[in-house]
Amino acid sequence: MIHDLIKDLILQNIGPLKQTRKGWKTRNCFLCHLRGESVDRKGRFGIKFEEGKIGIHCFNCGFDASCTIGKLLSKKFEIFLKELGVSEYDIKKINFELFKEQNKIKATEEIALKGSITRSWNQTSLPKNSKTLMSWLEAGCNDPEFLKVVQYVIDRKFTNLHHLYWTPLSTKFEYNKRVLLPFMYKGRIVGHTGRFADKDVQASAIRPKYINIMPDNYIYNLDNQISWNRKYVILCEGVFDAYFVDGICPIGNTLNADQIAMINRLGKTIIVCPDKDKDGGVLVKQAIEQGWGVCFPRWGNDVKDAAKATELFGRILTVQSIIQTAEFNPMTIELTWKLSKQSRSDNGRGNKRL
Repeated sequence: MIHDLIKDLILQNIGPLKQTRKGWKTRNCFLCHLRGESVDRKGRFGIKFEEGKIGIHCFNCGFDASCTIGKLLSKKFEIFLKELGVSEYDIKKINFELFKEQNKIKATEEIALKGSITRSWNQTSLPKNSKTLMSWLEAGCNDPEFLKVVQYVIDRKFTNLHHLYWTPLSTKFEYNKRVLLPFMYKGRIVGHTGRFADKDVQASAIRPKYINIMPDNYIYNLDNQISWNRKYVILCEGVFDAYFVDGICPIGNTLNADQIAMINRLGKTIIVCPDKDKDGGVLVKQAIEQGWGVCFPRWGNDVKDAAKATELFGRILTVQSIIQTAEFNPMTIELTWKLSKQSRSDNGRGNKRL
């Protein structure tokens, strides 16, 4: 996301910062001279990085500005970047990327308002005391449950710890044992999924592997599909599958009529990437009905989804294999799916005999 790039650019140029308990990072202000104030030597400048927003404020000269997803840079934020040493060229590039992001959000709103789809996905919050994994690491957190979460995301080859969250909150959902991935829409959090990270924890009806909190008809990562140069949209069953291949997910193995309508209005080539298990056939059937493609990548019988494939082969090769093995002929899809199911069944019986 462009906000991650802006954050990285700021951190590369701003120099050493001190962390406060309220989430601000502070240093001596370098903007006071613009407002006729004397040089700050007491670390009164603060910057705060939040999901979808970067805020700055000087508690000496009063200079304040913010950068928010869906909006171009304000004049004051541009002044801040210039004083930081960011070139005029880089500022124009940032504004261009923000402009494209702004158009994606507007296009998503238009899609959601067409036809019978009138539900809104309202903003909500993550469980109490949730912070990004990177924030907890920078704060030196050594909670045993947090360390298990970190080990889990390392094992699963997650690369951006600013996208994932953890909370020490222990409730009936045992959030302190889960890695949290926010559900976003128009730059705002509208829900989340919480996945058990402790390998010793056995999932059950009472203790589900995933806790999904979301609005009706939600489709994960729909916003990022609104791009004029994007030809393919990969539809996965699992949220983490969609996360790794930058695809979409209905948070389940089936789509309702409203979700199908939203996906078709994207105007893209849809490729379903089903899990290699008994549930994947539901999405395959819906793909045939909608004229979408279905992929049959040769990842091996022990690789059942895109997340595992990305872990083994990397994102680029995984996405390439999905696109290159996509079938669009209904009869070919149905036959290939049946044959792949039979192959997995035969392999499973063989493993049992061993």
